[in-house]
Parts: sequence; C-alpha cells; structure tokens
Amino acid sequence: MSIDTESAGYSVDTPKARFHWEPKRHSSNTVFPPKGLTLTLNFKPPESAISKYNGLTISVHYEMYQGIPVLAKWVTVNNKIYDKVIVDSLECEILAVTEAEKRRLRVESNYAFDGMNTTHWGSDSEYLTQTDYLYQMPILLTSKYPLGPGVHLKPSEQFESFRTIEIIYDSDDRDFDCMIHVILPQKDWV
Repeated sequence: MSIDTESAGYSVDTPKARFHWEPKRHSSNTVFPPKGLTLTLNFKPPESAISKYNGLTISVHYEMYQGIPVLAKWVTVNNKIYDKVIVDSLECEILAVTEAEKRRLRVESNYAFDGMNTTHWGSDSEYLTQTDYLYQMPILLTSKYPLGPGVHLKPSEQFESFRTIEIIYDSDDRDFDCMIHVILPQKDWV
C-alpha cells in the first residue's frame, strides 16, 4: 500500500564519511569525504492518514559534490509508530529526460551486484514532443529494487535504501566518459 505524504521540512549539511579511508602510497592528497552539500527533504503522512501513520517519516537525501558532476540520492524510512511497517517496494529515483540528455547521464547504484540491476529505462507517455511518435522511447529513468526490499520495520527502527549515483556529462566526449571511472573509482565512496 502506498500513502501520500506532505512536507515536514528540510535540512542542509555536508557529506559524512560512511567508512574510514586514508590515502595510501600513489594516491592523491584528497579530502575525504568529498566536499559538497547534503540536502534532506522530510515527509510525513497527510492529515487524512495521521491517525494510522503518525510518527512515520520518509526522508529523501541528495548529496552533491564540489568540482564533480555527481549526485547521490537515497531514501530513509523512520518508524516511530507503535506498530510495524512493511517497506514492500521502493523507487529511489524517477527522472524524466530528453533523448539528448539520456546520452549524457550515467546511473549506477551501490546495490548493483551479481546481476542485480537497479536502473531501468521505460517510456514516458507524458512527454509529448519526443521523436518517437508512438511515445515508447525509453527516456524515463527509474532506480528501484529488483525485488522487494520487503523490510519489516519494528517501532523505533529505520530503513536506508541503496544509493543511486547519477553522473552527468557536459559533452558527448567518450574520453570523459572513461575518465569518470578514474575520478570516482568506487560506487561505495559516494
């Protein structure tokens, strides 16, 4: 079951280190975690559902980095109600792009392993000026769990989704496409 939400505020912070890292021999003198901003948007149930879901908070986190066109996004569900909550499915990102923008966008996640694919491109029937007259061009990005997650949140527990990492190229240069893997060597760093 899905529920509508309404805004419960926002906060701005700096990126936090998710693990300990020290530069080793042959690595550049890099600041870790990278400089940037974290924006957190908090949502709560609307008044019509407050009696059943009072205390449930959904937060959408965006992390943007200084000097590199990378955006990380993830969702947390915080259960402070008296009953358990089941997170049956979750779409971490839905992004509509044009045909030209799709070529300049690379999407990864720290959940993509052993054949698990979280990035899905589908058609966007609301985009009426696309070059495909049948409106079936795969230009609607959805980043979601392949199955589940099926998490049962007990009272006072929190669920954190995988991170969707979006890399935006400013050109069609293939060398730059390859270079991003040098700048961003591991998806878990973001």
